[in-house]
Amino acid sequence: MKKTLILSAFVFVFFSANSIDGFGQCQSADTEIVKPLKRAKNQTSIVLKDTIRLCTSHVYRFRARAGQTFRVKLTTGKKTGLTVLAPSAERLVDGDSLSWSGELAESGQYEIQIGTDATARYTLEISIE
Repeated sequence: MKKTLILSAFVFVFFSANSIDGFGQCQSADTEIVKPLKRAKNQTSIVLKDTIRLCTSHVYRFRARAGQTFRVKLTTGKKTGLTVLAPSAERLVDGDSLSWSGELAESGQYEIQIGTDATARYTLEISIE
């Protein structure tokens, strides 16, 4: 009886703390918002500033060629992550890092996803050369 009571109290405190923090607040998958990524034909870099809300993700899509150099940097507060997918769905960045730089191995449509567990402002810097 004592062990059950202690375990129940732990579970209550654990889930209560996580929902106050923002984790577990979304009842379903994040709402995906596709954002425009407009750049002029010869423009090699772009800086985007936006605010992302809890329970949403922002998605930016762009076309690039194999051999191009790609750089991406996300500047933001806590609990916001960056994922970059190649045309083959290979993850170049998977939320653990807020930046990536390298030569692209594939031609096609790439996708940048920004996800959050809290409402946050961010700056996204993208360069394709």
